[in-house]
Amino acid sequence: MTWNVAPEIVSLGLLLVILQNAAMSKWRVSLREKFFIFSLFYTIFAIIINLLSMMPFPQVTPFGSVYDWIFNTAYFIFYPPLYLIFNLYIALYIAERAPKESAPKIKRTAVILFLSIALYEIVPIINFKTHWLFYFDAQGNYIRGVINHLPLGLAIVGILVGFSLVISQRHYIDSYFFKVIIWLPIITIMIIVLQTIFTQVILTGTTMVLALIAIYLNFQTSKISIDNLTQFPNRDTFVATLAQLINTKQKTTIMVVSLDNFKVVNDTFGQAMGDRFLKAVATTLAEIVPQGEVFRYSGDEFAIITTKGRELSMVGDVINRFKSHWSVNSVTSRLGASFAILQLPFKDASTVDATTLLEFAIQRAKDQGSGQAVYCDALILEDIKRRTLLADHLLQSQGESLSLHFQPIYSLESGEVFFVEALLRMESEKFGRIPPSEFIPLAEELGIIGDLSRWVLEKICQLLSSRPHLPTISINLSGLQFNDPSMTLFIKETLQHYHVDPSKINIELTESTFFTTFFDDALTFMDELIEWGIKFHLDDFGTGYSSLVRMITLPFSCIKIDSSLLRYARTEEERGDFIKSILSIVKQLGFCPVVEGIESEEELQFLKEIGCPYGQGYLLQRPIAQDQFLDKFLT
Repeated sequence: MTWNVAPEIVSLGLLLVILQNAAMSKWRVSLREKFFIFSLFYTIFAIIINLLSMMPFPQVTPFGSVYDWIFNTAYFIFYPPLYLIFNLYIALYIAERAPKESAPKIKRTAVILFLSIALYEIVPIINFKTHWLFYFDAQGNYIRGVINHLPLGLAIVGILVGFSLVISQRHYIDSYFFKVIIWLPIITIMIIVLQTIFTQVILTGTTMVLALIAIYLNFQTSKISIDNLTQFPNRDTFVATLAQLINTKQKTTIMVVSLDNFKVVNDTFGQAMGDRFLKAVATTLAEIVPQGEVFRYSGDEFAIITTKGRELSMVGDVINRFKSHWSVNSVTSRLGASFAILQLPFKDASTVDATTLLEFAIQRAKDQGSGQAVYCDALILEDIKRRTLLADHLLQSQGESLSLHFQPIYSLESGEVFFVEALLRMESEKFGRIPPSEFIPLAEELGIIGDLSRWVLEKICQLLSSRPHLPTISINLSGLQFNDPSMTLFIKETLQHYHVDPSKINIELTESTFFTTFFDDALTFMDELIEWGIKFHLDDFGTGYSSLVRMITLPFSCIKIDSSLLRYARTEEERGDFIKSILSIVKQLGFCPVVEGIESEEELQFLKEIGCPYGQGYLLQRPIAQDQFLDKFLT
């Protein structure tokens, strides 16, 4: 009999290409990934056996040669398990995502498939006596046996069993995976039907290869799962893995490592060196946790997953590593980091997204200072729930919960009011008083900080319009407003609408603004409004971002020195020298200095003695509501 083996040869070539690419890829080392590699090797082996079985022995002998019998029997032994292998891959995929309650059904399916293959394997083993599958006639010609198509029938049964498992567990399967897998049984059955019609064209290997190509291109290719820079699994892979661990309720520890102020490394050493540091961090984390998995979570963040029972030592080892310097290509730098730790199973995992939990915890750690670690516990969960409710309230409140408080800045020499700072406050029946440190960052994240700033400006302009003799009022703007082209226009139009002199408005910007904003945008924003008569003040000077170069470059009229500098020195003499030096520099640069946070008579007397012109603080005047402010300053 003459065979058309072209489809098998093409299939073999495609498999070799996939295997080569797979060998160059760096996948997560899971049972499913290992099994996929095994399936590639097994399919190549089976196709080679098939090709050898169709190559006749050079010398035709009666009733077939030993060569013919060995390779044809090997074909019937090794080819049918291909469908078992494919179904087992699907079962492993489902097992990674389905809850433990689904395990019995998955195991039953696997047992049924194994038993069907085990029973079938008896048939080719005894075929040399029964001739049920094939035999050779007296002239040495290949003759199909009465159940020659049994492997094809077995394949159809296996496909239907696997198909039923996919349907029953579809709620735990990624919708894209489901769509791809659902088509494969239909295509496979079509190929099997064609095989029975065109008996001389060998298509059995083609079926498996199509399935493997579909899986490889859609779910196994490293381009989908691997970060290009570090060659470690990327965020999408981490999120998928995390979902699997939550569904299976496997005991796991997850740690997110977020580098602090990594932008400074890039600015200091350049982007290329910054990339080398990121690769070094990823590699080092993998060395610290050799039995865990490391992921590139985001630009300067990494995630670690371990299920090996060494959670405490892992957390301690990772944190301790960031207490030391890092050296890459003879360049040494200190890399600070903040940490979030989540332990699974988490009893409230169904009520909150795990990645949201981790990101909230990492932000909490950063707020506490570099090197801090925060565990995702019930308190964090309560904070997230509150934050979600507060976000809804902010989006729907339309200003009903907002109010303005006012705190004066005084001349320390005369006691007169220099100007007044307007402070936004929020209070509701549901939440009570909400601190600005909570609702302002949330408004920035929600993209409504501009609406709050517009509300404040309009209220201040209404107040100054009706009471023009009030002192100049300062308002605080977020750095995000620099990227809003409509903000400068809104400020001008609002002042014009209420006939407010621009000199009656100061705008205060914090130092951190210039680390979250393009410097040129900030300068353009300030110059345009300064030409119009509005003054700018730098708030919280000395909180860690200060740069004399930026002070000189940016057109501020006033520098508000943070209260932390007032308490910086260990002795009275050191404190005096330190504050005097700061005041002297600020004055020499042409800025008007204001010291914030004056809380005691001792601090007030000290500032008067060293010649500080202006001050603000609870000792002088606490922030007061608008009615109290008007009573105080209009009487």
